[in-house]
Amino acid sequence: MSIYNNTDADVLQNYQEYNLVNITYYSLKESTTSEQSARMTAMDNTSKNASEMIDKLTVTFNSTCAKLSSSKS
Repeated sequence: MSIYNNTDADVLQNYQEYNLVNITYYSLKESTTSEQSARMTAMDNTSKNASEMIDKLTVTFNSTCAKLSSSKS
């Protein structure tokens, strides 16, 4: 009977170790995924802001060119 109790204890010990490794792995993967998502969001916002800035500068440049060309006439 003690052989079975010892085997059960070994199985439970192995299961606990397996469970701990799985939880640790899941936590690391989730952390990495969250970091990647934050980086993607930051880059998307940066790209949108750059596009808006380019649009504003283009309008400013065009209006300055128009004023300069009308003053030469």
